Parts: sequence; structure tokens; C-alpha cells
Amino acid sequence: MPPSKSFPNSSEFSQPAYYTSSEIARRPLDTKWLEGSENTVKATVVELKRLLNMELHDSIEFSQSLTEAVFPDYNLPIRIDDDLLNGPRATRRQTQTRRSPKSVLSRPPEDWSEANTCQWLNDIGDTLRQAKLDANYTNNNGQVATPSKRIWSSAYSSVFMKHSNKHNPVPLRKPNIILIDDDFDGDISWPQVHALAEVTRTELIKSRTIKDTVYQKSYVMFRSQDNRSFVPSLYFTGEGFFTFNVCDRSGIVYTTTLEIADHPLILLRILTGLMFGRPSVVGYDETVQCDSLGRAVLIRVGGLDYRVKAELFKSTALRGRATRCWSVESVDERKEGFVLKDCWADVRREQSEIVILKLIRELGLCESHYVPRLVHGENVPILLNVMMGLYGDDCTARRRGEDSSVEGRVHRRLLMKPLGRHLTDFRCLHELVGAVIDAVEGPSFC
Repeated sequence: MPPSKSFPNSSEFSQPAYYTSSEIARRPLDTKWLEGSENTVKATVVELKRLLNMELHDSIEFSQSLTEAVFPDYNLPIRIDDDLLNGPRATRRQTQTRRSPKSVLSRPPEDWSEANTCQWLNDIGDTLRQAKLDANYTNNNGQVATPSKRIWSSAYSSVFMKHSNKHNPVPLRKPNIILIDDDFDGDISWPQVHALAEVTRTELIKSRTIKDTVYQKSYVMFRSQDNRSFVPSLYFTGEGFFTFNVCDRSGIVYTTTLEIADHPLILLRILTGLMFGRPSVVGYDETVQCDSLGRAVLIRVGGLDYRVKAELFKSTALRGRATRCWSVESVDERKEGFVLKDCWADVRREQSEIVILKLIRELGLCESHYVPRLVHGENVPILLNVMMGLYGDDCTARRRGEDSSVEGRVHRRLLMKPLGRHLTDFRCLHELVGAVIDAVEGPSFC
């Protein structure tokens, strides 16, 4: 049964905030320097580590309940208990070929190499497939969908993963182990990565390198996937310990380091969620459809789909609002153009942008076209309870405890018009100067 506790939404956080804007604003993560062709891989690693440490220094938190918050029973295709761990009863003949999750979990790789750890994770997944898993789910269009078979791969542990989009280059990295679709036909790149797993032979408590590596690769995944809400990852040590980590727009949250032999059900819960959960459980925003390059092609707002025509702006920040803007059009015959803005708003803010734009519209101040007209604004809905079909706001606070000191952020989306031309698309100097004058003078009521 799902817990009775309800996760806080934006309205519950809308209390008067006694702080200055400088207390919220932080230095943005500017990675333009990292993407220059003249920079070496070593130099980009050092610089990105420094930038991420600056951005995340006060947003890394421990949560004992993280695993259950991300992968509760009611969001998984099967209940995580001792019956699942021990596997179904088998006949004498089957016992020679059928293995239980417990039998595989109890025999982790001795050397903890990337290839052997990858094979071990896939073996655990194979034992779970022997159970009666119902991984089918109903998507946003009301259609029953079956997720692709997901497998772990270590093919890129010694080679740099390729850029998928030359217009959005990301720092080169070698992911130890990645979770991908088994049936994907094409070259694997960052948009195809569902989750990360890193391996070290050093005690996790002494290894800062593996944590920095996870943070950097999580950042690369955010940059490469327009439909990514959070990035889940695991890291293992050669002594048989593991830690679960989640990166989202509020920062980093992680579990304590656990020994596999003592906590097999926790690891089994994580692997079941990652390998068999629906897309939203693995960290995807199901209201955004992407192409193979990770670029948004269709976005749902207010229950309606809009086709993406062009990306207007994309923040390079990991933590914070992470604002993105697209030029979109309706999918009907009219093909009306709009501007779609997507961001992660700080829930401590007393007034939201939606409320302000609604007030401007109600006062009739949009008629001059100097002020954008809000067509629709919403907190992006996410399926919080798969079993009951219960939706709620996509908020980072649901992955953290009530005593968290990190700001909660709610996923917010605005559809506005009119859709104008980009300022750099002027045909002559007269047009450019005229546009600047109009922007400075503003509407007559100012």
C-alpha cells in the first residue's frame, strides 16, 4: 500500500521568503570554455570539476529514505520482498539451470572490473525476468506501452562516448557502465543512456574521484537529454559496497554506503526500478518526446501536444532554474506558433511567473504586443503513484527529507505568444535599431 504521506507541492512552499535575491542567485555554470576544440580532455576534466564543485558545494545531501522515495513498491512492476529475492520455487530439473536473485547477488565479481560488474548486473536482471514482471504501462496518450529491454553495457569504459549533437557539444567522458536499450539500432551516445554505474577499488568513503566522476557524467546527461528530470546512478567498491545517488536541479542526494551482503533487497529495489520501471521512474519527463539525438520534438502543455520548431535558449547550468525555451507550433491544421518556456522554479518564491503573467493578461496589458500573453501555465505533472494513477507536481523535494536544507524546485512550463523573430535575424541595420528602440521605449502605459 502507498504511504499516506503526501509530498509537498509548490503551493505548500509558497510562504513569505525573507531573503535577498543574491541569496538565491548563484554563479551560472558556463561551459563555453570547456567546449573549445583546442582544450585537452584533462583540462576539461579539471575545469568542469572546479565549476561543478562551486555550483554544488552546499547542495549535496544524505537521505536514508532515498531508495524508497525514488523506487516505492507502488511504482515498480513487482513487489520487492524475500519471495522475489529467493526466486520462484523450481523443480529438481530447473534448479540446475534457474538461478534466484539471491544466488547471483551473493556472488559479486571478485575483481570488480567494469566488464565483470556489468555481466553481474545483467545476470541479476535475467533472474528478475524469471519472475512475473508486468512492466507494461499506460502512456500519456492512453495507450499501453511496453518498455524496451534494458541492459548494462561496459563498452565505453575505455573509449570516449561520441557527441550526439554537434550543435550541443559536451565534455568527453568514458562512462564505466551504462544502462541502455538492448534493441537500439545505431551508435550509442549520451542521449541513449538511462542510468550510470561506476566502479572503484578504493573505499567509497575515501574516494572523492568517483563522486566527481558521477557528478560530471550526470551533468553531461542533462545536457544531452531534453526530457531528463533527474539522473540516477550507482557506484560500487571492490570490497562489496554500493551507494545510490540522484542528481537533479536542486543538487545531489545520496544514500549511505551499504554492504551488498547485508542489504540485498535495497540493491534489488534499485536495479528493478532502473531496469524495469516506466520512463518517469528512471528519471524522464514523459511529457517530452525526443529524437535519437536527445532533442525535444514534441512537448505536452495543458493536455495538448506542440511540435518543436527550434530551440531558442538552453541554460548550461546543472543546479537552478535550468531555463529552456523553444519555438513551437500546434499540431492541428492551424499550426499556430508559440514560445514555450520550461524551468525549475524555486518554491520559496512568494509570487510565480504564471501569476504575474495572468494578472498582466487580465489587466489588458498584452494588447500592444510589448508584453507576452500567457496562453497556459502549469506545474508539470508527473505520475507519483503508478498503481493508483495519481499525478502531482514534479518537484525535487519528493526525493529529500522534510528536514532538507536545500531549496525545493518545481518543474514549471509556460506557453506564450506572440512568437517573434530572433533579434539576430535582422535584415538590415534599420531593423535592428528599430527593434532595440521598441524594446527600450516599451508600451505606452510604462
